[in-house]
Amino acid sequence: MTLLTPSGDTTGATDLARINALSPNDEMVVGDYYINGSISDGVKVIRGIELNHWTTGGWDSKLTCIHAVAGGTYTDNAMLVQRGIGALYRGFTLDATDVPTLNCAEVGGSTGVTFEQVAFTGGLVGLRATSRWTSENTLELVVRGGSAYNTGSWGVNIDQMSDSSIIDAFDCAFTGRHVDGSGGIRIERAWACRVSDISVQDLYGPSVDTLSNLRAAAKSKTLAAATLIGAGPALLIEGTDCLRIINNKFDQTYGGLIDLGGSVNVAILEDIVVAFNQSFTPDTGVALRIGGATNHVRSRDNTWAGTSGYKADPRQLGPLIGKFDDNFIGDNLYADADTQAIMAGLVS
Repeated sequence: MTLLTPSGDTTGATDLARINALSPNDEMVVGDYYINGSISDGVKVIRGIELNHWTTGGWDSKLTCIHAVAGGTYTDNAMLVQRGIGALYRGFTLDATDVPTLNCAEVGGSTGVTFEQVAFTGGLVGLRATSRWTSENTLELVVRGGSAYNTGSWGVNIDQMSDSSIIDAFDCAFTGRHVDGSGGIRIERAWACRVSDISVQDLYGPSVDTLSNLRAAAKSKTLAAATLIGAGPALLIEGTDCLRIINNKFDQTYGGLIDLGGSVNVAILEDIVVAFNQSFTPDTGVALRIGGATNHVRSRDNTWAGTSGYKADPRQLGPLIGKFDDNFIGDNLYADADTQAIMAGLVS
């Protein structure tokens, strides 16, 4: 086993070559590493070392941190690219702060990739899974613990995944900082997946300067007011067959909580707690938004808090099939009269 130490070369050339030459038994010691290109999918195992020690101020935690260098050449617009079969990444941070348009990791089309206690910070998207063609699917992805923090767009953005999980204290916070409508976690299509025991919090939408500029442009009629979307939801599911969303916590997500925004068939929501939630507009502060082709939804034992509890798309295709048995803290259980009519007899 080799213990890899930081080279001190902040151009990114030295550390990138050494990381791409890691063997499965090697480990990266605590410190700052710099890369000016992508970690390739030939690297199947990366293990960082987290060092906790006592100081006069209390416990101090230091991590293995890999920083993206501006001006580098990155494959698939990501620091780490894994589109192959079988990989384990554990105990380090991918930091794209200095390259705002870069994603931390890209795993679209991979099979059996696990991120365990990996932090994604800065850049555009923390964890991205891009489908380069319609049939490309990300299979058996596991995100266990770790975090997505301070990204310009979504913390996690996945086009297609199946038999996959985002679990075990994964934390998504301060994401969607610069792209209107982006929020915590977006999954375009999920088959037999689970999102459980995670937290999504502090989603305030674009930065104050950006939002102020947009508002000023709209006021001067140089930009349509409709573009002022603001914060996106904590969790956006655009389509799914069999998805479990269980035992999660949402706190201060200004774009709403869960958006079942597309073709959703069999979704189970249980034991979700909202510590506090609000929004800039009544329409976006919705606990559960139900799209126009949704059926077989079971929502129970959740504690919702927001401007409104439920909002259903009035273009719902056929009757909504489901059962909703939740606790709601707020002024309006239904966002509007259409929602109340669509959900008649389903809420207890």
